[in-house]
Amino acid sequence: MSEDVKQQVIAELKEASLGKFAIQLDESTDVAACAQLLVFVRYVTGQDFKEEFLFCHTLNTTTRGEDIFNEVSLFFEKEGLSWNNVCACTTDGAPAMLGRRSGFRGRVNQVNPETKHLHCMLHRYALASKTLPPDLKLVLDDVVHMVNAIKSSALNTRLFSLLCQEFGSDEEVLLLHTEVRWLSRGNVVSRVESLKEELTEFFKCDNKAKSLEFTKKLSDSQWLQKLAYLSDIFLRLNSFNLSLQGRFATVSDFMDKLRSLTMKLELWEGKVKDGNLSMFEHLGEALDKSQNTGKQDVMQLVQSHLASLRMEL
Repeated sequence: MSEDVKQQVIAELKEASLGKFAIQLDESTDVAACAQLLVFVRYVTGQDFKEEFLFCHTLNTTTRGEDIFNEVSLFFEKEGLSWNNVCACTTDGAPAMLGRRSGFRGRVNQVNPETKHLHCMLHRYALASKTLPPDLKLVLDDVVHMVNAIKSSALNTRLFSLLCQEFGSDEEVLLLHTEVRWLSRGNVVSRVESLKEELTEFFKCDNKAKSLEFTKKLSDSQWLQKLAYLSDIFLRLNSFNLSLQGRFATVSDFMDKLRSLTMKLELWEGKVKDGNLSMFEHLGEALDKSQNTGKQDVMQLVQSHLASLRMEL
């Protein structure tokens, strides 16, 4: 069935209305440490666009631009496709992809100088959304260290899970942060924010110096306020990220959504300046619990982050 679907796609590519098609590709290493190259294709058939998965191949050795180009070229040669029909190519911003000479982009230009090269908008958005002031970056680092302190030990993981069961928590497992997983920051921070009481109790029972430091942070009202804000803003950014994903999305769709987000950020910045935190639920709760201790400092930090994030986007 898989081979039949592939042959149908290739047949449609050869009969495409304009005789041209665009490809989008990415190389990433999976959990088994295997480098996988994925290629998608978009073309015109009849009076409509069509978007399909073309192939996924494993890169057995290096993952240079030359290796990626050779893998795609072998597939084209085997299936009777031509680089001359590739009108556009979208990749991320990795050097192996964008190199003008030995990179994938440079190799494609050698066989078809007419190919347009685009930087994936979703990838660019993910890079821009990583903007964090030093104070918030320190809180994120603390969260990652806390999670690693538990997840790095099988015994600690089991004990923490039992503790969560005793607390009657909805969640019993912490999530690991991975840089290449764009949504992981928000998921990790949200889980820690929801399990902060369980984490406090867990680290209190451990007399290690690092655990005492974690307990102190989890008892610091300003640290908790920053954690709550990170949980709120990452939730919003992850939701936006997911809205950009999916089939048949166009540049116009992306730009409309991006303009909408930047306008929201400007609106939120103004509301925070006026003391309105209705859009940041967890931060509002954290400030209420601390009786607004250090509220002014946190509000200024939030305004600064929203402004810098809007400029980056």
